[in-house]
Amino acid sequence: MNRYFNYLITGAAAVTLFAACNGKDGELDGGAAVLFTAGNIAAVQTRTAIDGSGETQWALDDPVGIFMTGDAGNRKYIVSNASTGALLPDGAGNTLYYPPGNVDFIACYPWQNGQTLGNYAVDVSAQGNPAAIDLLYSNNAMNKNSSSGTVNLEFNHVLAKLAMTVQKGTGIADLTGLSVKVKGMNTQTVFDLSNGSFGTANTPQDITPLCTQTPSATANGLYEAILVPATTTTGATVEFTLNGETYIWNLSAGLSALAGGDRYGFTVTVNKTGITVSPVSITDWNVTAGGNLGEATQIPVPVVFIPRGTFIMGSPVNEPNRMDDSELQHEVTLTKDFYMGKYPVTFAQYDAYCEATGATKPGDERWGRGDRPVINVSWDDAVAYCDWLSAQTGGTWRLPTEAEWEYACRGDYANKATETATLPFGIGTGRKLTAGMAQFWTAKPYDLDKGGTYDVVADYPSKTTPVGSYAANNYGLHDMHGTVLEWCLDYYGYDYGIASVTDPKGPDTGSHRIVRGGSWSLPAEYCRSAMRDNKFDESNRYTGFRVVFVP
Repeated sequence: MNRYFNYLITGAAAVTLFAACNGKDGELDGGAAVLFTAGNIAAVQTRTAIDGSGETQWALDDPVGIFMTGDAGNRKYIVSNASTGALLPDGAGNTLYYPPGNVDFIACYPWQNGQTLGNYAVDVSAQGNPAAIDLLYSNNAMNKNSSSGTVNLEFNHVLAKLAMTVQKGTGIADLTGLSVKVKGMNTQTVFDLSNGSFGTANTPQDITPLCTQTPSATANGLYEAILVPATTTTGATVEFTLNGETYIWNLSAGLSALAGGDRYGFTVTVNKTGITVSPVSITDWNVTAGGNLGEATQIPVPVVFIPRGTFIMGSPVNEPNRMDDSELQHEVTLTKDFYMGKYPVTFAQYDAYCEATGATKPGDERWGRGDRPVINVSWDDAVAYCDWLSAQTGGTWRLPTEAEWEYACRGDYANKATETATLPFGIGTGRKLTAGMAQFWTAKPYDLDKGGTYDVVADYPSKTTPVGSYAANNYGLHDMHGTVLEWCLDYYGYDYGIASVTDPKGPDTGSHRIVRGGSWSLPAEYCRSAMRDNKFDESNRYTGFRVVFVP
């Protein structure tokens, strides 16, 4: 992730392995190649993310480490299809083959570079991205061989979860601004993958739980933390701070020790004169799909994982309607993974922010609110929304840089650093953007090979459409073209040069901000991946935004 958002942790997942011949490679290794898949997406999954429909699923490029008896181990497999959970070795050197005789399989997620079938490092000090610190473990597949048929790996959580529902009590009218901190708990340990046991826990630090439901005058707060099991809570406390008053709960009074795979739930009532805490409710963290979803940790914006990489930014000189020197091709390297909003931020999501903070709701031009992309928001409005998400979740939310936007827009084509691979739109296997991929002002697909075709037509779209109305690119991002212009973090600079750059952020000052993606009011030529537009920091009916999350 691990990749995460709209965060739901489930466990007891079935990852299915199939044995099959792999031709010459399998023969050289002495046995059949082992093919991996996460199986039917409706089955129980181990992913710590859920998609927009609420189904648990893996995310593209999720890394799983697999160990097999007699093998050097730590073979890295990645999710190659987010909807089916199919797994492929991360490079030919990671392919596993059955040797003669029986073997055992042990697996863990997330994969760690250099990991051995021994101590896996656990560190829960930073809770902003739960999927990055959670550990899923499988050791049920024993005594298997090439004739065993289907082999199922069952994954389970081995860490513990603390979940605190905070409600207002006597003398408290509003929980807005409440902060929670767990103090005195050990945050680091090791987990022996060979036998499923923990080492000694150490390094006590303050832990800021993830706020998964923001408290207010009308809503309870939900705070969740992943903790190291096999350790006592002696001396640990939880501090609740509200309106300058701090209330301290001795955690060991309600919970003496932690066990892996368990969820410890408490209801905390904040009164003017102190707090009261309910008895603990201990449930199995390893819930099944369709089961108890009460422990869902929800980030209010669905996101998809975008891996770091190097790409060619800009457009080739033969691309029709390119903006001359403002789109000069140059190599850009992004050194950090990030998560990007699966869709533009919607009215419903932005309205929730307005209701929580008292900000003014933007006008909707009488087109409807709900799941339509929010419009009539300025650059400052978009930044304020990101700041609110950051305070709410404990992570860092912001607008994408211009380079991040184009890299994500182009999908995995962006990693092919050639002029011909830098497609006009970054969608599909050809060089066309069709009506099924975006909303734009055109009667025909925009076709680079034919010099670019676009015509004004009678059914020109006169308003936005609900998010998700158009196909995703191969990173899983919807509506990147021709729905709304999207604010970027950068100031606009006409010529971004031709030199190779790393993590660029645009000029330090300026009068205009970058917007990308085209809008419902623009013809297809303005919806190209490389098309650069800019606006004053002001709201209008054509511009919305998409968010980036950085753990």
